[in-house]
Amino acid sequence: LVVVAALALLGGHLAKNREVAQGLAARRRRLEGSQRLLPGGATTSSGSAMHGDIGPDGQLKCQPCAWFFKETGCLNGAQCRYCHLCPHGELKNRKKQKIQKLRAQEADEAALAAAQAQNSASPSSMEAAVAAEALEPLEPGA
Repeated sequence: LVVVAALALLGGHLAKNREVAQGLAARRRRLEGSQRLLPGGATTSSGSAMHGDIGPDGQLKCQPCAWFFKETGCLNGAQCRYCHLCPHGELKNRKKQKIQKLRAQEADEAALAAAQAQNSASPSSMEAAVAAEALEPLEPGA
């Protein structure tokens, strides 16, 4: 009796998992049917519309899809807001470029702050000359 109950419970879980898997497969088929295939098997998405465009800051406008190259793929398909045309590894490359840019900006700001601190701490040669003249004793009879 316990074995029968366990098998029934296990069968229920298997049936539920099968239903979920079938639902995901059906969704994927619907999305794939609405996508346009490109050479190499890539699919377009709404986020791919800006692929190759460069913004005013000199950066590419499109944003790579983080899920497109994963084993499960992008389940949003043609409705995905991210680019499916970017090459594999583009997301990682852009993150590295962003970090390099931020570190370079921080280094520039630190160098500028150090230069300003050095300039404000030491008086200029003109100010030093005026201060030295003010401290010289006046000669009598002059």
